[in-house]
Formats: sequence, structure tokens, C-alpha cells
Amino acid sequence: MRCALTLALVTVAGVAHAQSERPYSIQAAGLLTSLKLGRTGNIGGAGFEVQGRYTPLSKFSYGVGVQYSTHSSFNPGLNSDDKLTLSGVFVEPRYAVPLTAARVGVYLAGRLAGLRQTNNFGSSSNGWAVGAGAGVLFHLNQRVDLDGGGAVIRQSLGDVTLNSGGAATFPSFTGYVAKLGLNIGFGTRKL
Repeated sequence: MRCALTLALVTVAGVAHAQSERPYSIQAAGLLTSLKLGRTGNIGGAGFEVQGRYTPLSKFSYGVGVQYSTHSSFNPGLNSDDKLTLSGVFVEPRYAVPLTAARVGVYLAGRLAGLRQTNNFGSSSNGWAVGAGAGVLFHLNQRVDLDGGGAVIRQSLGDVTLNSGGAATFPSFTGYVAKLGLNIGFGTRKL
């Protein structure tokens, strides 16, 4: 019995290193992004995300949140700035990679999002995104973690209606995201 209890406590401690040490947490993060938009090339952007997470006593945790980013690039051929805003809701499961470091944790993450895009030429459309990434948690104390990571996201948006009355297809594109934020945990674990 004593061996089983010791093994359970060691397992929980190992999992806690790669996830929040609390069962519930709120995370806010700043985003730096790059979108690969076909012939337009890469356009950079910035934004933020906020998510709530649930971390059971396992190597998995589950998040639900909102995201917002704005992107712009100067287009010399048109002598104008192209601006695109993406906002949406997402789900993000994570898997904690077992490590022995007491203050650092590593995770792998997936993401599925519903998106809405708007732009400066008066059109908008809905779409979706799917992606994967990884991150590192630095445990600052029992409730607060510094969370940094990156992801590759494939995004697809619906056709847009132009101001001229015509329609245009918005081709699928790839996005790259780097994030840095704080994770604040709450609640008490029951063993």
C-alpha cells in the first residue's frame, strides 16, 4: 500500500511539471504571427488569446478560448496597405511530455478553431483552422506559470463578396504563431 501511494504521488508530481499545478487555469498570451498568403507572400501580425483550461490528474489538459490577430503588409503594386483581421474561438488539447525538471514543463498541443476574417476592402467570411504546436511552461510558483510556444496552423476561409459586387475565393493558407503569456491556476487537487 505504501509503495502504491508513493508511486501515485511521484506520478502526479511528474505530470504537474508539464501542466498547471492547479486543476483549473486562465491563460492570456500575446501572439506574433506570419501568414503565408499565396502570391502575396508572408504578412506579419500580432494579437492575443485568452483561454480557460482544465487539467485532470493525467498527462492531458483541455482548453477553450478566443483569439484575435491583425495582419498588414504594404503592397507596392497597388500602393496601399492590405489589412486582415482574424478572430475566433478554439479548443486546444495538450499532452504533457514527462520530464524530471522541477520548474520546467514541455507540452505538445493541437488546435481546432472557428474563424471570422474581416479586411480593409470591405469583405468578410467565416472559416476554420487546424494546427499543432509545442510549448514550454516555466513554473514561477504554485499558481502562476510563464507559457511560451509556437504552432503551425492551416486556415481556410469562405468566399468573400467584394465591394464591386463580385465574389472572390479566399485560398487556404498556412500561419505560423509564436506566443508568450501567463497561466494563472486555481482550485485544489483532491488525491
